[in-house]
Amino acid sequence: MKKVEAVLEKIDSITKIFYWLGIIALGALFLLVFADVFARFAFNSPIRGTAEISEYLLLGVAFLPLGFAQLRGQHVRVELLLTRLPPRLKNVTLIITLLVTLIFLAIMTWQLGKTAYSDWIMKTTTGQTALSLPVWWQSAIGLIGVIFFVIAVCIQILRTIINGKKI
Repeated sequence: MKKVEAVLEKIDSITKIFYWLGIIALGALFLLVFADVFARFAFNSPIRGTAEISEYLLLGVAFLPLGFAQLRGQHVRVELLLTRLPPRLKNVTLIITLLVTLIFLAIMTWQLGKTAYSDWIMKTTTGQTALSLPVWWQSAIGLIGVIFFVIAVCIQILRTIINGKKI
């Protein structure tokens, strides 16, 4: 059991790193957009590539912290009916819900992986924009976030089954 907890601690540390990367991406996105608006207003010259870089940063903000939020129980969920159930039925309902979530996320992971790989092989770049950036990075950022979301959901399922309570 100690080895399992050690692995869970490593996963927790990794999700924490992605959480902080998401925070850094949010700060960078804010600064980039602020600088772009300022440059456009003050110098009548926007920063080249702001839209493209903002797409990457926004993906980091949205996807990288997913596993961290799930492990902390801070991910969005509706508990209107769940709070009214007895504890045993609540756990069964939670496990079923998490399994359905896991199926959906597995499909999402597969599709993001296929898209990232396809874009990487074809060396696809952004269209007719200011910067020509590789598109596969966008899918890869989403893929990394969703993979750790899947891992977090699996951990939550295991902990709910073993402990009889949610994390």
